[in-house]
Amino acid sequence: MKRLIFYFVSLTLTLNQALAQNIAYEVIRTEEAPGYFALRVYPGEDLPALEVETVLVENFSNKAERKKFTPLVKNLKNTGLKVLSAEEATALVGDENYRLVLLGGPTQTRWLQFKPEDFLNLNEQFEMFSLTKLGPVYLSNIQANFGGNVTAVRPEQVPFLDDKSTYFVGQFDKAMKTRVSITGETPELTVQADGVMDLSTFKPHEASNVLSSLWADLTPDNKSKTPSNFNVDLKDIVTNSFPFLIALIGLALIYISARPSRLRTGMIDQLDDLFWRTPIEETPIYQAWEKNFPWELTDKELKLVQV
Repeated sequence: MKRLIFYFVSLTLTLNQALAQNIAYEVIRTEEAPGYFALRVYPGEDLPALEVETVLVENFSNKAERKKFTPLVKNLKNTGLKVLSAEEATALVGDENYRLVLLGGPTQTRWLQFKPEDFLNLNEQFEMFSLTKLGPVYLSNIQANFGGNVTAVRPEQVPFLDDKSTYFVGQFDKAMKTRVSITGETPELTVQADGVMDLSTFKPHEASNVLSSLWADLTPDNKSKTPSNFNVDLKDIVTNSFPFLIALIGLALIYISARPSRLRTGMIDQLDDLFWRTPIEETPIYQAWEKNFPWELTDKELKLVQV
């Protein structure tokens, strides 16, 4: 995914360029319609950079990940960059004077995040990340709102706009001009650019063929949480079915006891004596079931089996 994104953002886009209120943008689309489009947003020529300090945050999920990042963290600190623990960085959340960049940890979209593909060339990967993601900051909290012809835009918001630009990728229904409104924030005000994306005609571009893949990579993971037909919790089954098992045994004994006396000989008499005169905890069936019960029930679960 990282290589695909880097390939995309490194292209020089020249289609449908517009400029308004110091926010510039340009758009490309797929040849087919309905299809996919990409909106590249970058700072206008007269938009001054913000005075924002970049802070790296140790966001590691476990000790193993922390150990793998240790050489890189030492190098970053030696170069004078500020590296804080997650606890220390919480005080900077929401402070527009700082740009938080997470090192490792679970994938998220609120902040910039460095997640290497592997740990073989960690320093080189971070250098590439810095070149593409950590340029001068011009705006924060970039959002793009579109007309009704556009759906499923990814991402919903970009934390910062730097000199390398950012982008939104989405789906469009019809080949037609579509309204777009881009907003970004500075410490003093909100900057807004209103314009029109020309999706009415297709102009060949080398990035057109990767738009669908890029959109898929940016789409949140929506794997079905429905368990497999073979993924059965045996403990739940036994716990929940125990009251019904006891009730079934009781019905069977009532049926046996109500049978005509001429049938109550031999084994029938033994069963009658076994179940009606012996505590259920001492019966062979109950003891065999209890012996093969591979766990102990909690107090909460025991309440379910009280009869």
